[in-house]
Amino acid sequence: VMYQVEGFVDKNNDLLYRDLSQAMWKANHSLIKALFPEGNPVKINLKRPPTAGSQFKASVATLMRNLQTKNPNYIRCIKPNDQKAAHIFSDALVCHQVRYLGLLENVRVRRAGYAFRQTYEPCLERYKMLCKETWPQWRGPVRIGVEVLFNKLEVPEEEYSLGRSKIFIRNPRTLFKLEDLRKQRLEDLATLIQKIYRGWKCRTYFLLMKKSQIVISAWYRKYAQQKKYQQIKRSAIIVQSYIRGWKARKLLHELKHQKRCEEAVTTIAAYWHGAQARRELRRLKEEARNKLIQKYFLEMKNKMPSLSPVDKNWPARPYLFLDLTHKELKRIFHLWR
Repeated sequence: VMYQVEGFVDKNNDLLYRDLSQAMWKANHSLIKALFPEGNPVKINLKRPPTAGSQFKASVATLMRNLQTKNPNYIRCIKPNDQKAAHIFSDALVCHQVRYLGLLENVRVRRAGYAFRQTYEPCLERYKMLCKETWPQWRGPVRIGVEVLFNKLEVPEEEYSLGRSKIFIRNPRTLFKLEDLRKQRLEDLATLIQKIYRGWKCRTYFLLMKKSQIVISAWYRKYAQQKKYQQIKRSAIIVQSYIRGWKARKLLHELKHQKRCEEAVTTIAAYWHGAQARRELRRLKEEARNKLIQKYFLEMKNKMPSLSPVDKNWPARPYLFLDLTHKELKRIFHLWR
């Protein structure tokens, strides 16, 4: 690399003087005023105006700070087809790119090593709610906190490794599992926060209602004491009417209850008699059915066809409910014969 030093010192001489910035800021055009914000009288700075080199240095420092807050990722772009068209996937082209870009080797190396690495502080800050010992605040070294967290989560020791300043996770499934647990835990914490807030809101409302009730009671007692002698007779009448109404309602309730009991006894007796009648009817039907079956077999004994193998005759079925039995006896008889 060849460096040119001519004019290297002149970069600190390209000052934009303060009076020129103020003059440009006073312009009526909004774009020109926006290009020279340092000309605003409210923001007058007595320091030396920045040079191009100092502005470039500040810009680079801002860029580096921004980059240091990000996590690096390995990205490879693969063309699905040569036509640059959508919904077209060429298997041969993709396999060729995967093979000659070394992606298989990168994946093999990545699997042999650790797929994820992160410093202890952000790792503990992100997953500390998954363990009671580390939540809500861990008191101690960060590395010990991460180790306690992974031991409580029963993560196998071969899936991670602890370095001097970072934790290394071998399998991405372990990280996905941690993320799923964290998502579920966040939902539980949100539910807990909602529960606590609703409880506080209800308690606040209850205390307000209680305070209001005390005030209302105080004013009511004051009013009642003032009107005490004028309302004694009226109160007595009201109490008597309520007592009489209560007694009448109680008597009516007892009468209704007695009537329901009588109806219940009548209904139970009716159901019982019906069950007895149905049981007796089933018994009679069963006896009649057994007699018919016995009669059927006695008649079949006298109506059996001859033992000739060419004789296909068979007596007719006398009862409908013996249809299957009649057919089965016919099949067994001819098969035996």
